[in-house]
Amino acid sequence: MSTGTNRQFNEYAEIYDELFSAAMDYEKEVEFYDSILSKNKCKRILEVGCGCGHRGKFFINKSYDYTGLDISGGMLRIARRKYPEIRFIQGDVRKLSLNEKFDAIIFVGVGSAYLITDDDVMSALKSMKKLVSRGVIIIDGFDADFIIPNFKKNISWSKKIGNRTITRKSMNKLNPKYHNSWDRKLTYIVKDEGEKEKKYTDSALLRAFSGKELKKLFAIAGIAITHIKHSGDTVIAIGKI
Repeated sequence: MSTGTNRQFNEYAEIYDELFSAAMDYEKEVEFYDSILSKNKCKRILEVGCGCGHRGKFFINKSYDYTGLDISGGMLRIARRKYPEIRFIQGDVRKLSLNEKFDAIIFVGVGSAYLITDDDVMSALKSMKKLVSRGVIIIDGFDADFIIPNFKKNISWSKKIGNRTITRKSMNKLNPKYHNSWDRKLTYIVKDEGEKEKKYTDSALLRAFSGKELKKLFAIAGIAITHIKHSGDTVIAIGKI
């Protein structure tokens, strides 16, 4: 996994959740996954990298038997507080040891970006494969075919939420030691009206994947790729067991 501290998913989970809850359209994401899952008659699903659990709410609303998994205790505390009716478990996707089977596993968001080496990826794929019987595995990650040619050293965006403005700044530098990877220094700036701003920093090593890489890695793991979808800076690989 990433050699960075990745503290945002523990110490700064509340800030992360507040910002992305306002910025993301989780319902639209679930609509996309539902179009794949329903076509493959999948009902029992595991979401890897579920974070604060927001997609889970929409999967449950569509009558899926849903379980969310994340490595971050900080994220899961928020998920369990917000959605006490949903099952969430903590674990590392590279070494899952659940004694159960799912129709589909979805590895969403930026979670796959922390699988830096091919060994990390293979461990994750083999671990997920053991939990799926005649079903679907979906990985949604950063697209190297887009990100590397259009690499941005500095990215900044803000969101106003009530009387609070949260700004997220990242300073990025390509890391030649690892394929399609970069070091990211992240700063959250929280400014409440009439108050001094607060800053939170974090650093991590991240990886992107080309469609060609994902096809190769899935094949080595014995998972047949049925579709690769490119959308902006993300690539989605759909495999079938």
